[in-house]
Amino acid sequence: MFVLLVALFSSLAFFFIFVTQRGVLKTSIAIFFMALFLFAIGLSVSNVDFHFGMEKVTTTTKKTLYSSIKQLPFDAIMYQSLGNGSEKIYLYRTDQEQTKPQATKAQYNVENTVEKGAKTAQLIHKKTYWDYKNKFFKFLFYCPGHEYEVVKQQNIFALPNSWQVLSTAQMKQLQSKLPQIQEQLKKEVQAKVKEQMQQKAKQGQAMSASQIEALTKQLTQQVMEQQLQMLK
Repeated sequence: MFVLLVALFSSLAFFFIFVTQRGVLKTSIAIFFMALFLFAIGLSVSNVDFHFGMEKVTTTTKKTLYSSIKQLPFDAIMYQSLGNGSEKIYLYRTDQEQTKPQATKAQYNVENTVEKGAKTAQLIHKKTYWDYKNKFFKFLFYCPGHEYEVVKQQNIFALPNSWQVLSTAQMKQLQSKLPQIQEQLKKEVQAKVKEQMQQKAKQGQAMSASQIEALTKQLTQQVMEQQLQMLK
């Protein structure tokens, strides 16, 4: 803002001196204000076009993720493909009380990625933007509405291996078949747990409640993944 004020003042001063003044100093003073005007404009253009006086800053925020659809018997995140399918909008929840998932932005500088293997489900949001190097450059160039120009945003969905990543089309198929899938899931898991318990019994071993719970959870994930493969 200060640079623009200098440019405005020097242009007005040049006009005033050139039009109203007489004498040998007229040309020298007019040239000085013209040079000052060009210098201020040059600084302003360098700041706008080449980010002179600025530097890239990256901030990172993390939020806990909850399954996109509450009604599912497993955790999942949804996505909607755009265009030829190379770009995706992800639908997610960061609050258990959310009734509808929110969507990532469909912008050229927004990148969405999914990474499996995390201990807990998190949305890691990274934002890279231009900021003034110090207070001096902010004093020179600050203009409301033009600070903090965003260069790039990254949404990293860090998910445990048990989470599923489904398209909205797959989710619609799943919801329509959910009662049958749940019934099939229950039967298969119960049968496999019973089989495992019988094998342990033959070996003279008994499974504890915690072991049965862990086995049930593991088998539920395996059977559910088999069911989901049929939707792809």
